[in-house]
Parts: sequence; C-alpha cells; structure tokens
Amino acid sequence: MFYKRRLKPVFVIVLITILWSLAWAQDSNQSESMALRQIMQEMSDHMEVVTAAIAREQWSQVAAMAPLIGEHRQPPFMEKTRILRFAGTDVGTFRSFDNKTQEAA
Repeated sequence: MFYKRRLKPVFVIVLITILWSLAWAQDSNQSESMALRQIMQEMSDHMEVVTAAIAREQWSQVAAMAPLIGEHRQPPFMEKTRILRFAGTDVGTFRSFDNKTQEAA
C-alpha cells in the first residue's frame, strides 16, 4: 500500500511529462532538431519502463528508474531561453510541475 500511495504523484507527473512531450513533438514550426526532443524521447522510454514495472508491481525497477526521470539531462542554455519564451506566462506553472517531479523522484 505504501508504494501505491507514494507512486500516485509519480504516475500523474509521468502523464504530464508525456503530454508535454507530445505537445513538443507536434510543433511543426521547429525546423532544426532541438536537444529537448532527444531528452524528452529518453524520458519517454524511461517512463514506458516505469509504467510496465508498475503494471507488474516490480517496485525495485520503478525505484531504479525514478532518478533517471527526475534527474534528466537539461537542454542547452539558449534552448532553455527559447522554451521559456514560448511558454510565456505559463513558466511558473511549468516550474511548479518540474519541482514536483523532482521531489517525487
């Protein structure tokens, strides 16, 4: 039971991250490949492993993968600036979700 209660926020954050990843993947205005796309793909792969491990109740695998998701690579500074400009007034919300993700992992 303890794992289920503790993993619920992680599961919600995983879903939010997947949705965020899909939003970036559908952005047709980006002509060059961004490092964020690679980072999000890696995180998506890790989240698929976590989701499968949760379904099989392999909590040790979930615990091993959580830091890989929570402590993912960061995009270069210029790309971060570009992302923050795109996010506009929603930057605070995004950072709040990011902090929750790191705390949960």
